[in-house]
Amino acid sequence: MSAHQQTAPCASSAAGVAVLPLKPSAELDDAQTRSRVLRQARLRHERARAQAAAPLPPDDAPAQVIAGAAAGALTKTSVAPIERLKVIFQTQGMRDGAAKYRSPLQSVRLILTEEGVRGLYKGNGANCLRVVPVYALKFSLNDTFTEAAARAQAQANGAPSGAPLPPLGFWTKIGAGSAAGVIQITLTYPLDLVRTRLQLAEAAGASYRGIAHCLRDTYTREGATALYKGLLPSMAAGVPYVGLQMTFYSELKAALGPHLPTRPDGSPTVLSMLVCGSLAGISAQTICYPLDTVRHRMQANGIGGQARCAVAGAAACTRMVRHTHNAPFAEYMPTRGTVW
Repeated sequence: MSAHQQTAPCASSAAGVAVLPLKPSAELDDAQTRSRVLRQARLRHERARAQAAAPLPPDDAPAQVIAGAAAGALTKTSVAPIERLKVIFQTQGMRDGAAKYRSPLQSVRLILTEEGVRGLYKGNGANCLRVVPVYALKFSLNDTFTEAAARAQAQANGAPSGAPLPPLGFWTKIGAGSAAGVIQITLTYPLDLVRTRLQLAEAAGASYRGIAHCLRDTYTREGATALYKGLLPSMAAGVPYVGLQMTFYSELKAALGPHLPTRPDGSPTVLSMLVCGSLAGISAQTICYPLDTVRHRMQANGIGGQARCAVAGAAACTRMVRHTHNAPFAEYMPTRGTVW
């Protein structure tokens, strides 16, 4: 035996390296490829989460508002026929006589026969017009209130001028968002009322030539306060709806996540998020739906200059609706498409 052959095992033993059988090169290549793909996917996911969490630079704010408004207009247009059916079912109990609209399918056929395809989209123009100020006010007011709350917290903590603003707590963020929502709803509410009245004009025997005419007619016949009929139940439903939807979504994602498909990096797929988001939206909508019915009945009261119910105020309208045959969950089925 040569000297080299005698010392090689000793060197290997001294180095403490275990001698293992080598895997075929094809298996090594597959394992390395899978590892590299998973590592790249994980890096992309972490980068996307960091970008989503980071605040947008000021130059991106207009682009964000435009993109959000365009997406909102497209979404509202796609569900406009379902939204009109919902409002019709919620309010037809205010009229005397037999119900004209008995089911979603029968109602669609009746609207197409009497009003054509455009009848399914009545009020959608006001709804889309409302999207732009809603998104603009939502982002700008929320940022303003959030920054003001952070500055107040820094001042209370005795932070020096120019120091980085402290992170806000959960309830502080909720308060800032709710304050922004109250102002946004108040400023854009007349367009919401116009949308409802345009949707109900044909069924209520009223005639409006467009958004501007509906605004003028409502103001002339009923006064400026009529433009805010149903504002209180709208605010009472809007704030808890968002909170309930986000809470349900988080709980459903935690409970159903292990049983739903995931990406290679462990993040939920689009289908998983769609399932959790749909169930969360339906649950939140079900809880807040009675106030939505009250809001639309208050908006419809007085349409075309004719009072539809002899009550005033959200509380009185709620009591009246509770005793009717189809409320407060009047025809809930058509609304499901609006929350998915």
